[in-house]
Amino acid sequence: MESTEEFHKKYEKEICSLLFQYLQERGHSESAKTFQKESGLEIEGVALQNFKQLVTDGNFDEAIKLIPELEDDCMKAAQIKIALYEHKYLELLQKGSNCEAIEVLRTQIVPSSKLGTQNIVQQNRIVDLTSMVMDVEKTSKALFPYNSTGESARSNLFSYLENFISPIKMRSQSKRDNGQERAEERNNGAPSTDKVSTLLKISQNNLLENLLQTSLNYQISQCKCYGYDKEESQYSLLEYHECNLNPPSKTLLTTISNHKDEIWYVSLSPDVSKLTSVSQDKMINVWGLERKENKLQIDLISCIEESHTNKNCEISCIQWHPDSTKFLVACDNIKVFNALTGECIKVIDGETSSIRSAAWVKEGEEIIFTEPEKGMRCVNANNTDIFYDWTGFTFIDIASVPNVDKFAYCSENQVGIISISSREKIKLLSVKKKIRAITMSKDGQSLLVSKHASEEENKAVIELWDINNDTKLQKFVGHTQEKFILSPIFGGKFEKYVVSGSENDKVYIWDKSTGDIVETLEGHQNVVNSIAWEDKLPNYLFSCSYDQTIKIWINSTDKVQAEIEPKYLCNEEEIDSQMNDDDSDQSMIENESELESEEIESDE
Repeated sequence: MESTEEFHKKYEKEICSLLFQYLQERGHSESAKTFQKESGLEIEGVALQNFKQLVTDGNFDEAIKLIPELEDDCMKAAQIKIALYEHKYLELLQKGSNCEAIEVLRTQIVPSSKLGTQNIVQQNRIVDLTSMVMDVEKTSKALFPYNSTGESARSNLFSYLENFISPIKMRSQSKRDNGQERAEERNNGAPSTDKVSTLLKISQNNLLENLLQTSLNYQISQCKCYGYDKEESQYSLLEYHECNLNPPSKTLLTTISNHKDEIWYVSLSPDVSKLTSVSQDKMINVWGLERKENKLQIDLISCIEESHTNKNCEISCIQWHPDSTKFLVACDNIKVFNALTGECIKVIDGETSSIRSAAWVKEGEEIIFTEPEKGMRCVNANNTDIFYDWTGFTFIDIASVPNVDKFAYCSENQVGIISISSREKIKLLSVKKKIRAITMSKDGQSLLVSKHASEEENKAVIELWDINNDTKLQKFVGHTQEKFILSPIFGGKFEKYVVSGSENDKVYIWDKSTGDIVETLEGHQNVVNSIAWEDKLPNYLFSCSYDQTIKIWINSTDKVQAEIEPKYLCNEEEIDSQMNDDDSDQSMIENESELESEEIESDE
């Protein structure tokens, strides 16, 4: 680790630039000027200033000539060029200069749409741009990607282009000789700290705050108790937090149910104000959750009886819309329900009578679903128009998060990643066979892959994969999964944990970074099917089981009570009796089967 003096010498310009930006953004303009004067910093480089002026004036062709001075990376330079050409094209269309615009599209945009064999602009984007010639309203909305006009659009364009320009390339030239400065940097291993220095251009707003938040988040992520027992307000930027404690154990808060058969799924709404439960009794319950000081108020908002055209078809998944007002249920078709009224507001039919999995994508504007033996389909969530079909093999599961432009799919033998905007396959992960379910992290960077026992792994395993680098980061074992599909989830604050139900009636919680079992929760009396544990409600974990119950678990250190109508509370003795009855029924079935076998043998 570098000493404080070495760090200061190496990063003085960056630190000063961050402080200058912070003072300006907070409205301390006079302090910013004083700081700039005392530190000897200059503002943007000449090339960047010229480039900005050319963009502001709408002189896009001249601005393109300056790109080599601003960015060495070929891909980034190509993206800057295509953005300038597209903006030029859209402004010409808006002025009514359609012939000139078409010439720009033909001679500038299309030839620049590829870098070697790699597409800078997808073919469907070219089609969209072409269609704007005949659609003035579409052109007005599409000033890529800014939704404004004139000088305002150009200013937004420049802000967008800054994302592709290296901050180091944005700095101004020092008043000292450049060659001498570069030589000193090579010799000393650090930039010169002459009084007359350079202010580095920062490529995003509020960067100092973001860096400090990252530092705080790192401290929190290293704390074993966070997500279990500590709130964010207990951490400070003024001191470094080192945690030597173990997280508190989870304890049962209450057991509830309004179902008369095994419960398959529990799912929390994104705003954690509601919980849905789905059962084999064909009922979908929506529970309202209200957190008070030391109480969790639980109310049954709506109770939906779900009927299926295909009597043999079972509900395969339930997914909340990002706005928390509605959710979809997949079975022989997809139905979208209003969460408050329980009203079915939309029905989406597939080509078959069985839909295996479904998910909202593109902030809830589209729905993707899979059908065995048919493939995967993307439809408009509002009018059910078909956007795209993927075929070729049997899709088992899909995983997505609303604000990420990609989703994952799996068959039994492979996991792939597809871009939502381009509909094209991005990559295949090197995951081996026996895949049963997948779950994506909220940042879209990681994927949990649930696998049955195989020749390579003689026990069930959950693997954590880095999507971008196609790397297996960790594996989690200990649970039982032989007959059922049990979907693992990321849980706790910052998704520090991996959680799964198990066929041995337990809930397993692992540390995501180490793979160690943090805790097992015992209390259910049959297979634990589904878990819900959101970072917005980190102290509460919900589980459901074939024993017809939902259990709510809290930290053992919390002093919380559950407020719920007594008729929804489960009597543990009744559960024992029910489970014994189920065992007796199973035993009778097995005995009857044995007697039938003996009679057949006797007849023979």
